[in-house]
Amino acid sequence: METPEGKRFADCAASVQRVLEDTLVDIACALRRETGLPDLCMGGGVALNCVANARILAESGFERLFVPPAPGDAGCAMGAALYADRIHFENPDRMAPDHPFWDRRLTDPHCQAGA
Repeated sequence: METPEGKRFADCAASVQRVLEDTLVDIACALRRETGLPDLCMGGGVALNCVANARILAESGFERLFVPPAPGDAGCAMGAALYADRIHFENPDRMAPDHPFWDRRLTDPHCQAGA
């Protein structure tokens, strides 16, 4: 059963979500106008907000939106390492995986899906 206090919290959360979405859409629209680029890459924890992302795609004019697998603080170290490899160590052509799984394939049958 919903309590008055629970409804108040839900209303507050919905209001914060709406303001966040409106703000992100406004920023994305401005970026699209300024850059004219078709793609947008977002980082930070807020980039995991799927509802806001859907509005950005629908309303900003960007054709595609990319959110890396670790868009928050955890991904900063990976991004810094990739930047250093490409720029500082001059390896612009080194292949990088096109997926977030950077470990060896599992060979232990007990670790396989459905095992």
